[in-house]
Amino acid sequence: MISQLILILAAVLPFFPGEAQMYNTILNSTRSQVSGATFTEAFKAIFVNNLQVAWGGMLPVLGQLSFGVASYNTGRVIQVIAISDHYPPSVVLVLLYLFPHTWVEESAYPIATAAGLLAVTRWRSVSPSEFTHRINWGSWRLIFAMGGVALILVAAGLIETAGLYIGTGELLLWIPVGVVVFFMVTWTRARKRSMSPLGSA
Repeated sequence: MISQLILILAAVLPFFPGEAQMYNTILNSTRSQVSGATFTEAFKAIFVNNLQVAWGGMLPVLGQLSFGVASYNTGRVIQVIAISDHYPPSVVLVLLYLFPHTWVEESAYPIATAAGLLAVTRWRSVSPSEFTHRINWGSWRLIFAMGGVALILVAAGLIETAGLYIGTGELLLWIPVGVVVFFMVTWTRARKRSMSPLGSA
């Protein structure tokens, strides 16, 4: 919620002096990476950028700051897009949140940040000998989280790249995304019931 608030405020509040030109340069650079690129090249550019942001967010303290800066930068780029397309930033934000790749991608970053914080908390309770001689359970959980975040961003990257070609047709991709979310929620609830004392009784 905090990251989304930062993004929205950055998208609608006026630029500081010199900011607009800087973010316009960033936008042009990003567009040049995907303009005329093949599907694979565009996906790679999107995925690698998103993965860097997500994994960077796992770093203690610095990761949270990096995540906040990334949210701010995204909001500023959205405002530049709105200005160049002659739309109010609020309209561009609403359109952005209509597409499934936004929700899939944005779900990965908080997971990464939370996993990093939980891993640090777990490591604090591990003795120095245990920490240095073998990978402890906290480390394994962080590795699993990194893999899970990467898979989420693969899905987000594929959806976003497809959107470059099909435009508003990306809205149809809510169907498979909704099916996946439904089964994930169902599986999670079933797992919780099976692990609870009442469920196992």
